[in-house]
Amino acid sequence: MMFDYYEYRLPVWCLSGLINGDVSGLSEEDEDALMTFEVGNEFVTHWEYDSEEEASFYAYPDIGLATDCITVRGYFPIESAPHN
Repeated sequence: MMFDYYEYRLPVWCLSGLINGDVSGLSEEDEDALMTFEVGNEFVTHWEYDSEEEASFYAYPDIGLATDCITVRGYFPIESAPHN
């Protein structure tokens, strides 16, 4: 099976919830924002980021308000990609 990916600029605070499913430290508002993001990307089978990348301030992340972000890749099987 072949995979492709999309890259997102995501806040560091969402990584544990997105990758490990652990939202215990998130506010209800942040948890809702993350859930909305995940529903919009339900075709993604796994998430990955480079742990060596340093987070940097980003004014318009893909989730939430301006904050420290990191590039996250969302992988999906090529045959399940959304059709535009």
